[in-house]
Amino acid sequence: MCTSTFEVSIAEKTCALTVKDATGTLLEDRDGWFEKDGAVGVSRKLATGERVYGLGQHTTHRLDLRGASIDLWNTDAYVDANKGYPPDAKNLYQSIPFYVALRDARAYGVFTHDTHRMHFDVGTTDGELRVTGTAMDQYLIPGPSIREVVRRYGRLTGRMPMPAPWTLGFHQSRWEGPCDGAPSDKPFCSASQIVDLAKRLRAEKIPADGVFLDIQHMRGFRTFTFDPTRFADPLDLTSKLATLGFHTHAIVDPGLKVDDGWDVYKAGVDGGFYLSDASGIPFKGEVWPGAAVFPDFSAKKTRDWWAGLSLGMADKGLSGLWIDMNEPSNFVGGTVPNTLACDGDGRKTTMAELHNAYAYYEAKATYEGMRAKLERPFLLSRAAFAGSQKYTAVWTGDAPSTWSTLQLTLPMLLHLGLSGMAFAGSDVGGYSGREESTSELFSRWMALGSVSPFFRAHAEKDAKRQEPWSFGGEAEDATRDFIGARYERMPYLYSLFHEASESGAPVLRPLVFEFQDDPKAQVTSDEAMVGPFLLVAPVLAKSDRTRAVYLPAGTWLEWSSGARFSGTATLSTDPEPFPLDALPTFVREGAIVPHTVRRQHMGESPDAPLFLDVFPGPKPSAFTLYEDDGEKSSAKTTLTLEPTADGARFAAKRSGTYAPKHEKIVVRLRGADGTVTGVKLDGKPVSFTHPDREVLVELSDRGEFTLEFAYDKAPQPNGTVKIPITVNVPAGTPTTTAIHVASSAPPPGPTPAHPHRRRRHGNARGPARRLVLLQDHPRRLAHRREGPDLRRADQPPRLRRPRRDHRERGRLGRQVPVGAEIASTAYALTLWTTPSAAKAAAASAAAAPAGCCAASSRAVAWGAASRSAASCCAATRSPASPSAPSRSPASWCGPPAAPRAGCAAAAPLPARSPPPRPRSPRARAATRRTARTPSGRGSPRAGRTCRPRRSRRRGSTENSARRSSA
Repeated sequence: MCTSTFEVSIAEKTCALTVKDATGTLLEDRDGWFEKDGAVGVSRKLATGERVYGLGQHTTHRLDLRGASIDLWNTDAYVDANKGYPPDAKNLYQSIPFYVALRDARAYGVFTHDTHRMHFDVGTTDGELRVTGTAMDQYLIPGPSIREVVRRYGRLTGRMPMPAPWTLGFHQSRWEGPCDGAPSDKPFCSASQIVDLAKRLRAEKIPADGVFLDIQHMRGFRTFTFDPTRFADPLDLTSKLATLGFHTHAIVDPGLKVDDGWDVYKAGVDGGFYLSDASGIPFKGEVWPGAAVFPDFSAKKTRDWWAGLSLGMADKGLSGLWIDMNEPSNFVGGTVPNTLACDGDGRKTTMAELHNAYAYYEAKATYEGMRAKLERPFLLSRAAFAGSQKYTAVWTGDAPSTWSTLQLTLPMLLHLGLSGMAFAGSDVGGYSGREESTSELFSRWMALGSVSPFFRAHAEKDAKRQEPWSFGGEAEDATRDFIGARYERMPYLYSLFHEASESGAPVLRPLVFEFQDDPKAQVTSDEAMVGPFLLVAPVLAKSDRTRAVYLPAGTWLEWSSGARFSGTATLSTDPEPFPLDALPTFVREGAIVPHTVRRQHMGESPDAPLFLDVFPGPKPSAFTLYEDDGEKSSAKTTLTLEPTADGARFAAKRSGTYAPKHEKIVVRLRGADGTVTGVKLDGKPVSFTHPDREVLVELSDRGEFTLEFAYDKAPQPNGTVKIPITVNVPAGTPTTTAIHVASSAPPPGPTPAHPHRRRRHGNARGPARRLVLLQDHPRRLAHRREGPDLRRADQPPRLRRPRRDHRERGRLGRQVPVGAEIASTAYALTLWTTPSAAKAAAASAAAAPAGCCAASSRAVAWGAASRSAASCCAATRSPASPSAPSRSPASWCGPPAAPRAGCAAAAPLPARSPPPRPRSPRARAATRRTARTPSGRGSPRAGRTCRPRRSRRRGSTENSARRSSA
């Protein structure tokens, strides 16, 4: 049998099957069917090097499933010893019998349409893939690309609807209890406390769009009810939260309390809506409310009844529902018996067949009920089957708060994405925070959550608190940065969700989805692509000091700094601990990334400016920006980027019924290192700015335009990069104590003959770069910068005189209590260095003794602004002996202290250059009196008195000696 895509041969007696694609590549080599222990199955030969992906949710810790054994049977996998599912759980919550195989870099898919329990043996012993079940109704889906296989699978089983914008934001949740009296330390126990928590999120400037109500909101754990005391007026609660920009969701469980006095239970009995035994008696299990019955969602009459109950929740102001315990879970026996009778949409069957599809039918009924009132309702489900994506998002269930679970979560989300579940996430921080629940684990999980399609922090009642502020200021700042960065990229992310709704392409993608021919991308499971352009490599190991990042072929730019890296190479950091806000992010050449300003929720500032970051490459590229009003009206803007002989051309063309309200559009061409000769808008010259390595053009909002950039396309060999510096001031630090920060990266060009000398004009003759932070006024931090400007490698660096930068001081300065922790979002300085300096700096750092307040260099550093090419560390220590007026740099620092998170162990300070001459005669006189030694020069290495730095207040010398450079 031949088709346009396949050539199929079937043996008459054995059903042995061979399939070749249009190029003649052998995709299927099946021995036929077999019977074993009353079950039937099929087996197919796996080619050497063949890869397999998908099959829903499982605990395989890698991307390629070759060698895995996977059982598909929806299960409440909580184990008390693990406080969640174990790392080797045999069964989890979502069974999706679809996989994508990659043979000789050509993809095909296989979907087994059977809801019975199934087992997949992916070549564990003899190189064959065996599927064992009850019925073998299989679909073979052609490629040749993984993208095409997933698209065709979506046509077969359905695709996700376009979600409302706010569903992509950050959500906060907690199972709280016991809630008697609504204790103040359990803020999810009552309506008023939840409103206060929402207000605190706003006060702390932590963006968020959703609040979830767990079972503590119910009256005695009865689904569709609210506690009459603590949640007496649900409509008032949802209205107050809506005023703050929050959408409210409530949990619903299928297990309904057996209570003759409860109208919901009675209606189910009267209507015959419950799963029953062979004699027609409703089965009674046990879940949170005690004795409980379970609706038969495979019957249309039951779904209609349930839809009406769901509609009633929408009438109370809820924007969505959270479906839990729907495997279905039963505290006695784990689940309901397989022998229970089911309607089967008119074809009588049992739960042995419909167990895996139980959650699918419940989601269908719930969605249809909410959809009767809401244009885009949001459903979140713990269990799922193939096709559930048409109604609900999913999360990975009761994930323990452990490092092993965090490492498992990323490949789990990647497999779900390839299985059709594009809208998936995890409980950020882990469901059951215990011993391993620390600020580090929470921050690392926040980083992963910020790039996951669904983003919610949730934990159970006995876990540690896991609100963003629960682990201290540094973790809270990291959380704020991660969430804020997600909201800034929301135009890009929202467009990816639209792509998923149309083609089924996952939002969070394994590298192999974009780089199918790359052997290493085919097995990389600890990195991911967010859409077609952004590569993220979250830090997933405890106290991780190294992070290898694999970049596929092509040129990549580190997102924040613009530092260039060649592909097909693995980058690694020096052995330094990562800061809590670390999330290595790279962008492909040719990328088009729409983003906007940071907002507190998706409904804020609908007229916010739209920024279009473009990264020209050697080939044309395109991206479709999708925008809408959150309901029906929408617009698509096709963005194209192509190289030209003297630069690049960027064009936009909008279509649709929605008119965006952008205050302005700012196009930022990144990677323009050299001279920019001009920019044209629709053929006419237009004004532009050319800050470091980029070109900015500001436009009024318009649906169609063409920009032509003319610039020197040669990349700068040693492009400068910005390095943010975080300074932690220990409690009790005197306000007069200087904070010295140094980079050991030398300037470009020849090494100076004498490190202490530099000419007043011309080339630099001093240390690479030194930054002195001064606490020169109570509750105020200031800074000054020293050292040469670093320019292009072929240009001599200029000497910059030490000066106060009032503009930067005004922007960066912030009043803080003396002794408080100054975190990255509170106080960030900028240092400039060059990538080529890393090797020399590392060598000098390794050769010199430790003990000063300096920082070593590293090739790549990751932080809120991704410190590339150099690393800076701030260490503040009191002098070892206050009576000593001046000492050498090492002794001034005092005994070596433990480095803060994100800083290296103390490394050598660069050679000290003499301070500039004080401006006033009085100050110069004071310098001569206090700083001169018999030899005429202070020598730190000889232990002699150092020259004081110039005072910030004209003519004052009192603090100069205190602030002498280390």
